Amino acid sequence: MATEYLKVSLPFKSKKYYWKDIYNAGMYEPRNGLNITILLEKDKDRKTKRSISNNLNLMFGLPPCSFQIPLMIFRDIDDEKLLSIIVKQINKNYISNLINTENYKESTESIIKAIITSILCFIILEILYGCTIYMLNINFIEIPIIGCFVILSGFNKYYLEKSFNIFVRLWVGFICLIQIPVAIICFFIGALIGRVYKLKYTS
Repeated sequence: MATEYLKVSLPFKSKKYYWKDIYNAGMYEPRNGLNITILLEKDKDRKTKRSISNNLNLMFGLPPCSFQIPLMIFRDIDDEKLLSIIVKQINKNYISNLINTENYKESTESIIKAIITSILCFIILEILYGCTIYMLNINFIEIPIIGCFVILSGFNKYYLEKSFNIFVRLWVGFICLIQIPVAIICFFIGALIGRVYKLKYTS
């Protein structure tokens, strides 16, 4: 770290970021250890936008960031002190304190768009799920679990509950619940089409 910039040297790349270009810094702990997350000023609006990918990242605990510094490759480092120094440097350049999710730029709420988006996510997922069962003859139970996150993220892109809403809970719960039966139906449809196709060209 220098007065003007932060330089990160990783095994396969080295990058220099000037303090004036950094919006904020934070800490993230995935399974493989602590990471320092850095959000650049140029990515501020894109990374804090309510999108499906950003919603998924937030569900898994990853804050909006432009890049991460894996601390596991830097031995004998005081992670809290490092983060504190980075934040102080950012604040010296009048950028920002640590990001607060309540300050995210919210898009206009639309229950209709939220329902349509969740249906589109559901249809795409079920086609892929059904094709996976048909082609590989294996039922990956992870797919509907991931599907629940994707459907919920797609829904939340256009609608966030301000209070308990029974309609929203029932809709999201229902569409997540029927993933497996619908995928099985897609499987049988694919098998039927495949059989008809095979009979047509072998007879």
